[in-house]
Amino acid sequence: MWRIFLFSSAIKLLLLDTYRSTDFEVHRNWLAITHSLPLSRWYYEDTSIWTLDYPPAFAWFEYILSCLAVYWDPAMLQIANLNYASRNTVLFQRFSVIATDLVLYYAVTQYVSTQFITHRQRHTCVCLVVLNCGLLLLDHIHFQYNSVLLGLLVLSITRIQQGRVLEGAFLYTLLLNMKHLYLGLAPAFGIYLLRSYCFTQKGSFAYRRFLRLGLLVVFTTALSFGPIILSMVASATLPISMETSDSNVYTVPAMNTAFKQIMSRLFPFHRGLLHAYWAPNVWALYAFLDKVLVACRKLIGPHSKHTSSSRSMTSGVVGEAEFVLLPHVTPSVTVALILAALVPCLCGLWLACVPDPNCECEAEGVSASTSGQNIGGEPLTPSPVVGHVSTTGLRQRVGSNPGTATTPTGTESAIKAETTENYDKIHNTGRKSGGSDDDAGSGQLGRIEHAKVNGDLFLRAVALCGLTVFLLGWHVHEKAVLTGLLPVILLSTTNANLQRVLMVLSLSGTYALFPLLYMPQEVPVKASLLLLYTGYAYMAFSTSCKANAISSHTTYLSHLEDAYMLGFLGLWVYTTLLHTALFGDAMEFVPLLMTSVYSALGVLYAYVCIYVDTLATCMRENRKALIKRE
Repeated sequence: MWRIFLFSSAIKLLLLDTYRSTDFEVHRNWLAITHSLPLSRWYYEDTSIWTLDYPPAFAWFEYILSCLAVYWDPAMLQIANLNYASRNTVLFQRFSVIATDLVLYYAVTQYVSTQFITHRQRHTCVCLVVLNCGLLLLDHIHFQYNSVLLGLLVLSITRIQQGRVLEGAFLYTLLLNMKHLYLGLAPAFGIYLLRSYCFTQKGSFAYRRFLRLGLLVVFTTALSFGPIILSMVASATLPISMETSDSNVYTVPAMNTAFKQIMSRLFPFHRGLLHAYWAPNVWALYAFLDKVLVACRKLIGPHSKHTSSSRSMTSGVVGEAEFVLLPHVTPSVTVALILAALVPCLCGLWLACVPDPNCECEAEGVSASTSGQNIGGEPLTPSPVVGHVSTTGLRQRVGSNPGTATTPTGTESAIKAETTENYDKIHNTGRKSGGSDDDAGSGQLGRIEHAKVNGDLFLRAVALCGLTVFLLGWHVHEKAVLTGLLPVILLSTTNANLQRVLMVLSLSGTYALFPLLYMPQEVPVKASLLLLYTGYAYMAFSTSCKANAISSHTTYLSHLEDAYMLGFLGLWVYTTLLHTALFGDAMEFVPLLMTSVYSALGVLYAYVCIYVDTLATCMRENRKALIKRE
């Protein structure tokens, strides 16, 4: 697997001198702010328009980088050096992104080690994540730190699936304190942890575990926000008018004022529903529909107020803009729509997810014979999850010969045999006296199957939360599609139904990033990367389908999906070559509009497919649980 990371790093080195967006100056300015100013000024500094608008944990991350940057080029850490981009500065910031990609690589290798998959599937999953075209475009050309954030997300999911719930909760809380936009995933994490960790199988509420989980979240957040808020309160720069004695400046109103200042940077709702370049989501389709209705009805005069507002939506200026004929959308409306869209998914997760008594279990008030101890008196280890069992032999038997058409039934039998053989060796749980080997093996397989089902449902919920927020959120950036795309990549490794959906989602979501790299010299780079990535994914999934003798209708693209994906070729030819040749500099927003709207159709289609498949899975697992109870 190291060869994949080294290969990806080599590609990134070739991109060192490509186009850099304003985000490069954003992060240089944040390095300067965190290095040159005291904590109390971090969220007040506004010399540059690129103010610090990420949560405190990311500010601490920038501070750590600045401690290294001072040895490369101290001039980059001067706040007054706006748009400073010396050769050393460029190299330092580019290398910092490449180095922090290790977090994502480690996370995805940890994830694949927890899955019962063949070596080929494992290799495919790591390649699709580490060599993801969207991440290459955003992090290593456009310039951002998405890989380290997504790495924390994948690692958090993995730890929770492994039964290391507190560690996973800590990682997700840390992620929220680094980028608050991952708050949209909180419903999936909250419902899953509440159901699987804070409830017993008998339905009782484990309040101690709930308290432990809550204290962990509060402590992690306080550790991130606390020093900055206390510094803001103690300094004279805090704009408050209240009578406080020198001996008691840390009052609740003062800390509340400091907290509000940070929040005003994190949630700037004045920016409007749509970004200057529309993200490929529901609101892009909504705005497009509004413009179509105006054009069709021709009821609005050319000099009317409404026409001016409509024009501002395509002017490239960030800010409030009203629709002409369709109702205006407010932040509260987007929040309500997001919650309404997530209700079926979260209800399905709650009903289908069964509490695991051995997941860091401390059965309060239960006798020793039933409190998670084996016959030897030793505490049972956390419940087995897929990755805790060695699958080396299984991968050799199932995945080493791609030409052998191993049926799913044969694969499943091999997995079960491997599980029964290795379970006692790895978990050392022993077997209850009087129980046969068959009974013990059946129980072990039941618990492992339980962990597999819970982990799959949890990952589905995370993916749907990410995509729902992307499709319905307020002022969403096109790059936010990666939050929902990455969990779908992880799911598609073992789910043939989602592989074709991933092809559509990946192509539409990644192509929508193209307008971010608008320089002519980047055209062949981004086109080649997307073509190679999509081609690899298609061949990998096709090979997986043939090797496992899966019927073609569940894996290969339908005619509609084929036609839609081929449509991107025509879209690229027009937006890149024909539009300028036909219209010159006129109607420059039309190519952007076409890209947003066409890509939004693919993202929405994939979202509906994933949602329907998830609800069907939840109903199926819930039905199984009801049958077992009977």
